[in-house]
Amino acid sequence: MNRRKREELILISALKVLARQGYAATCVADIIDEAQVARGTFYLYFKSKQDLFHALLDGFFTQINSEFTKISADVFLNEIDPANNLRQQLTGIISTLTKNRLLAELIFKQVHTLEADCQAKISLFLDQTTQVIESTIQARVRSGEFRFVNAKSAARSIIGSVKEAVFHWLTREPFEFEQNLSGMIDFILAALLPPLSTHAMAGEAQNANARISVGNLH
Repeated sequence: MNRRKREELILISALKVLARQGYAATCVADIIDEAQVARGTFYLYFKSKQDLFHALLDGFFTQINSEFTKISADVFLNEIDPANNLRQQLTGIISTLTKNRLLAELIFKQVHTLEADCQAKISLFLDQTTQVIESTIQARVRSGEFRFVNAKSAARSIIGSVKEAVFHWLTREPFEFEQNLSGMIDFILAALLPPLSTHAMAGEAQNANARISVGNLH
């Protein structure tokens, strides 16, 4: 087994133990037993449980940042409508969370059991993510695609709503996380989009009535 695969084995094993036992109740020996590696092997990669958890956080945050980078590139290359930028960003966060449920549980449910520097790292990342959302809203406001709003307050409200939905997802079964988040995103965008003009609203109504009429024919 090469070095990278062994490191991944330790990280995956640690995540399983941490999710099962909780951060505070887990020690390095538990992780070693789960990974079935020698103690010396563990310390070749990580200085401590805390150091390992930082590595888990870094990997998770990198995934979300990669989503943001890809979305920005797609907007630049005109592969997605700039007006859908915010939707794509929020969808990227949701997708990453669903792929990393065990770590999400540690971040959102057990954050109070983490060391201060781990908590600070999580808080910093949430602040940075809020700033990305804020910048997106500001750009859409300047282009006229969103109504005039306080971008900072709107971004904080959005991240707060996502955190609340994540908490429900992790603590209540069943909870259709992606379906509920999709509805929440629709609601957020509806609040940010400028109101349709009277003429546009009439056009929308005519289109809706036409669709209903066609549906009735079938």
